[in-house]
Amino acid sequence: MDHSVLITVKRVNSQSEAEIFRTLLEENGIRTALLGEIVHDILPLETLAPIKIKVAAEDAQRAREILESGFDECDFREQTTGKGRGEE
Repeated sequence: MDHSVLITVKRVNSQSEAEIFRTLLEENGIRTALLGEIVHDILPLETLAPIKIKVAAEDAQRAREILESGFDECDFREQTTGKGRGEE
């Protein structure tokens, strides 16, 4: 991956969510870089700057399509917190 031409395709506030998105993209053949993950490892606070999910410019459109169609945030929340749809 040419790191000089990376495009941010999504921003998230948690390390676990970033890892899920990275896995989803990489399983579809798109190499992914996370910018800001080290900060979240040191100070795991969601109020910090978001983690940026970056891909090569030539993969950006396809990555956005995959992210939009292949991930249900409510399902993610339920799996990671145990709370179902509509619960807080």
